[in-house]
This record gives sequence, C-alpha cells and structure tokens, in this order.
Amino acid sequence: MFTVLRNTWALFFGFGIICLGHGLQGTLIGVRSILEGFSFIATGLIITGFYTGFLTGSILIPIFLKRVGHIRVFAALASLASIAILLHSHILRSIFMVRN
Repeated sequence: MFTVLRNTWALFFGFGIICLGHGLQGTLIGVRSILEGFSFIATGLIITGFYTGFLTGSILIPIFLKRVGHIRVFAALASLASIAILLHSHILRSIFMVRN
C-alpha cells in the first residue's frame, strides 16, 4: 500500500491542485460578476457558459486526441485555460465573459 502511495503521490497532489483551481475559478466567476454589478440573468448566463464549455469539451476533446495526439491537445488546452483566467480578470463586460 505504501509503495503505491509513494509512487503516485505526485499524481494525486497535482490532481488535487487542479480540482482546487477549478473550484476557485467557478466561485470567482459568480462572485466577481455580482460585485461588478451584472444582473442575475447575466451572471446565470456566465456560469451556464462556463459549464457548457465543459460539456462541449467532453464531446470535442476525444476527436482532437485522435487527430493530433495527447501532448498537443494538452498544451493547447492548458494555454486556453490560462488565457481564459487572465481574460476574466481584465475584461468586465458580461457578453465577453459568456463567450469564454
């Protein structure tokens, strides 16, 4: 049991950090949109767009994996995720937040 944990602790630690970041990003979007004065409908659309992206990603990512491979797909999606977080902190219009 301890050998398995010793060999896989980095994997689980990385997954925990990713889950923490995902939870904080989801909370940040909702709280920030209310603090910036967006209406409740716009805030709902922003959060809906956030989770719609996960749904479309689960449909499209297997296609991308077959076409170009897992390394290129990971690099592209990591870049898009970091750009989306940066754009959410700089662009304060609700229509742009829904499209990210």
